Amino acid sequence: DQFKLNIAQDTTKVLLEPSQLKGLDQDFIDNLASDDQGNKILTLAYPTYFAVMQNCSVTDTRKKMFIAFNQRAYPANKLLLSEIIAKRDLLAKKLGFAHYADYDLESQMVETAAQAEQFINDLIDRVKPKALQEVQALTKELPDSVKLSDAGKLLPWDYSYVHNYYKQQYLSVDENKIAEYFSMEKTIA
Repeated sequence: DQFKLNIAQDTTKVLLEPSQLKGLDQDFIDNLASDDQGNKILTLAYPTYFAVMQNCSVTDTRKKMFIAFNQRAYPANKLLLSEIIAKRDLLAKKLGFAHYADYDLESQMVETAAQAEQFINDLIDRVKPKALQEVQALTKELPDSVKLSDAGKLLPWDYSYVHNYYKQQYLSVDENKIAEYFSMEKTIA
């Protein structure tokens, strides 16, 4: 469908000075294209995006990538989304449903949007204590470049970096080292 196609065909690039890529593997940086001024050209392809979000120690770089990634296909998809919502609402109402969510869920186990919402709220109540413990562990000792928001929360562009930092510091997990064992040739074999 056009909405997904717009995202897949988005060609947004983020230009950054090499100094803004601290924490990234030098081979990764060397393989990035450069413009005439020596800036590195980063695409929003998943491998590039996730490498930056998990490993780059420069907060501003992660923020730029996060914003660009989450604005892919904008503004083209804004109009499409409005049209999709209006058409779904019209369909649901013509079929006798209060809204599209009830129409979409009728044939599923949860049956109604109200029951889905109740299920989610019950789930939140059950997992919230554990989630708060995990967030507390993640934010107990933050990397130097990460600061919590004024409300004491992790900013969205910091989450992957902090999570990866935690795994390396406290669990001795380095996904780059693990990936070495899963080269394409070895994985196919």
